[in-house]
Amino acid sequence: MPGEDTTMTTTVHSGEQSDPALFFWRFVWIFISAITAIPLFIRLNIPLVLPYKITLAIHELSGFIFFGHTLFSNIWCMRVRQTQNYEAGYWANQFIRRLAIGITLPTSILTPLMGMMLISTWGGLQNNPWAYEAYLCFWIMAFIQLIPDIIVVWRDKHR
Repeated sequence: MPGEDTTMTTTVHSGEQSDPALFFWRFVWIFISAITAIPLFIRLNIPLVLPYKITLAIHELSGFIFFGHTLFSNIWCMRVRQTQNYEAGYWANQFIRRLAIGITLPTSILTPLMGMMLISTWGGLQNNPWAYEAYLCFWIMAFIQLIPDIIVVWRDKHR
């Protein structure tokens, strides 16, 4: 049409990924997810390394820290970003990313590991449907959100 601007450009994706190690990190995600799903399908009895009550205390404390950090740190970060200037919001976001490696990673390993040790004394996941369902819910959450988030933070930290 006359008078129409024909200088518009379009972007064409040539199939190249912005991250050359994308397939490696996807493999890491699938590998971790597959390894952590093993107790859902195979009877796995992990013996107690520490006395029962100490293992229970570690499991409960780790779960409390995991849940508290996952929920409340994100609320805190959101409030900082809503009420403070850009620099403070950026700092809060970066601080939360560091905490993901320092708190979420170890507690996401300790909580189910100690739980598996405890439930082994009660006959394993297959003999305790409530524990099976709890582990399944934790696994689904980890598969959808936790493992990818930790991989992204870890990958960005080591670039």
